[in-house]
Parts: sequence; structure tokens; C-alpha cells
Amino acid sequence: MSSNRTQAQRGARFGARPHFLITLPIAMLCLTAGLGYVLFASLPGAASTAQATSIKGVDDWQLEQNPAFSSVADSASAAQIVTQMSTGSGSAPGLHARWTRLLVYWDGLQPAAPGSSTVTYDQVYMDRLKMIVAMLHAAKINVIITPTNVPRWASNSSLWSSPPTGYKKGYQPFYAMNYTSSAVMTGFRNMAKYLAQQLGPLGVTRYEVWNEPNISRSLYPQRKGKKLPDYGMRVYRAMLIAYRKGIKSARSSYTVIAGATAPRGNNSAGATSPITWAKNLKKHGMGKYFDAYSHHPYTVVDARKVAPNQLPSDPAHMVNLANLSVLLKIFPTKPFYLTEFGYATGYNPAFGVKVSPATQAAYLTKAYAMARSHKQVKALLWYMMRDWAPNPAQPTSAGVYTGLMTLKGTLKPAWMAFARLP
Repeated sequence: MSSNRTQAQRGARFGARPHFLITLPIAMLCLTAGLGYVLFASLPGAASTAQATSIKGVDDWQLEQNPAFSSVADSASAAQIVTQMSTGSGSAPGLHARWTRLLVYWDGLQPAAPGSSTVTYDQVYMDRLKMIVAMLHAAKINVIITPTNVPRWASNSSLWSSPPTGYKKGYQPFYAMNYTSSAVMTGFRNMAKYLAQQLGPLGVTRYEVWNEPNISRSLYPQRKGKKLPDYGMRVYRAMLIAYRKGIKSARSSYTVIAGATAPRGNNSAGATSPITWAKNLKKHGMGKYFDAYSHHPYTVVDARKVAPNQLPSDPAHMVNLANLSVLLKIFPTKPFYLTEFGYATGYNPAFGVKVSPATQAAYLTKAYAMARSHKQVKALLWYMMRDWAPNPAQPTSAGVYTGLMTLKGTLKPAWMAFARLP
């Protein structure tokens, strides 16, 4: 249930990624990035050679930092993370993951509106992404790229005067983009094309359309009164069309993944049910605009039954692993990617129920067995590899403890359980 959070938002589940990473001089970053991907740059549009022999994947917040709010990851720390994800080293056995997801913050990648003769992409940010993607590709880890965070210039400013509870008036990156503006939607399409052109030659063939767009901390508002009860879904349909055009114009064989839905929603201004979301896409014939679908089947914090094989308390508005077939049946011919999932060993109301470390490991093993039982499911990505702490500048924010290792780097039983998975 990660999303397009800014640092000031993370604690309330409108929040952002933590910001404490090692700073890297720009010159070193560019040099390292260049060395990392030069081998692949000579093969434009080459498909990934990373073969997914397993559905198991893991996300890591340290590789998903928004440059607008944090320093970039250096080559040494990125290499260590990728090594842990793959073969391992020293006393820590490798996870042998075959999948990961990287959020790309649009507001960080393109903070200024494109001009008439120039594209204002942040080259340092892109170099960092290339460095990380090249390392993941070399480790035979398949990457799913997911843009998030609407930049100010693309945001629908008419929404800024009606913020969600707890927010002041003014721009926030979760406000819906101005989908009726041809300039904004062209900018979104071109950003998608840019991502595919830059990252495709490094082996990235899968591109997800936004992150948890069915909830207001990622796309606000979901509804605009009685006149536009499907406002969020209208915005997303326009996003999906533009995104597909951008990705496919770079290479037609690349996979566009729709959905990435959060596990629940009550069909209000704040959240739309993942079932309603998927049915709306199908109703409007949007299946032709995407090649695969994704969902985040967490067990929510107030669930009465918490094991992965137990149905949610409100199956009409929630989709976890136990009733995943509801979504599979809506799009029976589409591959599915479960790009976030996990159980926490510490409390955070936005990231599922709290369980003991031993139970986390047991539920992880059970969850992967369940996911493998569905032929449509191509990947299940555990969120996340390592816990992270609250931002010291925001004492009310909550940490996230779904990690396979603790904040101090101690391996939880779930680490070994994941490593043993086929």
C-alpha cells in the first residue's frame, strides 16, 4: 500500500518514503550509472534477459526515493540492496527474488512543465534510475516501473481549495491531474514514452499505470458529489489511454499494467472499492488499453480474520488473497502482478495487521503458495525488504514494519522463509 507520498504525508497513509539515504556527489553518480548501463545502451529496445523462474519478488523503499524530498542512493548502497535481493553475501543469505517494483516520482522527474522546445526531465534522477535498473537487470531481477505523484504544473488547481481532512488548501501531489487539459495529458504520455525509451534498453519491459489510484492519497478526490460519482475513475481512464500511447510508441511489445489497486475502498470521495474499479474499467472497454492487471492484496488492519487464506470481513469492498479470484474473473485473460503485499511486525494502521515475527514468516509461506495456485498470477512482491523508521522531523508519523529485516538489519524469520521459496 505504498503510494505517491510526499514526506509530509506518509504517517497518515497519505505519507511519503523516508528520506535518510547516503548522499552521492553528482559526478560519481553519473559515472557509476554510465558504467552500469553502457553494456545495454547499444541494444535499443532489447527485451529483458532476466528470466522469471519464480513469482517471488520484493520491494525496497531505499530504491524508490523521490529526489524532491531526499538524497539519491549511491552506487555502494544500491549494490548492497540488490545483492541482498538476489544472491546474498556474508552472513545474510540471498533472497533470490525475481521481481521488484520501482516507483518513479513524476514530480521529481519532471518538476517543471515542458516548454515549447525542451523537455524538463531531471537527468540526475534518470541517471540514478538507470544505475539501479542496470544492477537489477544484471542480478536477473525483473523490474516493474510505476510512476506516481502529480507535479504542480499538471495538477488540477481547481481541486486545491477543497483538501481532504487534515490538509491545508494548496497543491499536494495526490490531487488529480488535469485530465481535460491536452497539454497535461500530452506531458503524461511523453513522460511514459521517456521512461520506456530510457529504461527499456536496460531490460525493463513492464510499466504499471500509477500506484493505488483507487484511494485519495494517490488520486484525490475519488468522487465529486452526485454529478461525478466516478470522478477518480474518469481521470484514471484518461491516464491509462495516454500512458499506453506513450509506452507503446517506444516499443509495442512492452507490457502496460493497469490497476495497482489498494485492497479496499468504500466507494466514497476517499476510496473506491478495487472491485468497483476493475468493473468500471471493463464496463468502459478499457481492457484494450492494458496488457496485464495488478493489485495489492493486503489483509487490512481492522480485519477480524487475518490469515492469508481467510476471507475479508467486507468482501464487497475488499480484495485480499483469499478472494483474489473476484478480480481474476473480471479480467480472465490478463496476467496479474501483485505488486505489494505483506504483514507487519510493528504497528502502522495503514500497512495491514500486526503479527509476531514467527507468524509473519508462516503467513508469507502460505501467501506464496496461494498466489502460485493461480495461473494468472505472474508475481507477488513482498513490501518491503527492510523496515523503515518515522521521519525524525515528523514525530507523529509511523514507521512501516512489513520488512523481512528490522531497522537495525537483523533478519526476521520471514527472511529465511522467503529465501527458501522456490
